[in-house]
Amino acid sequence: MYGVGCKEMCRCGNGASCDHIGGGCTCTEGWQGKHCDKPCPQGFYGLECQGVCNCGNNGAECNHVTGECKCSAGWTGEDCSKSCPLGTYGEECQHQCHCGNGGTCDPVSGACVCAAGWRGNHCQEGETKRKCHCIVVFASKKEVLGEGTDIN
Repeated sequence: MYGVGCKEMCRCGNGASCDHIGGGCTCTEGWQGKHCDKPCPQGFYGLECQGVCNCGNNGAECNHVTGECKCSAGWTGEDCSKSCPLGTYGEECQHQCHCGNGGTCDPVSGACVCAAGWRGNHCQEGETKRKCHCIVVFASKKEVLGEGTDIN
């Protein structure tokens, strides 16, 4: 309440204090606007939105009150500049990868990138070279390749 006889209702939001005479709002950290109802713009935080966020360029979000970074999937560290450690992926790098036979894991999705000679969702299937008995035609001459010739 503010004004003569404290008859007017303050309209300050988000824990802001209200001047008892004029009703003006003094915003708490992370809030701005006449009634302290708007968060700091992206990239800024704190009292009067004077703090500048340092959350890297990997899609991280900055908390408008504290300035702490919330990393996007696949990233970690205070400023979200480090890729998930090997063997982990996802938000906060909390998921374990399950890629076998030397496969590596995408730090965002967890999808396996298989090493040469392996395939499958978890690099569990060995690739085999296909063999065949082939006939190759060169101009008008036919040559028969030997049985079991590698065509890969």
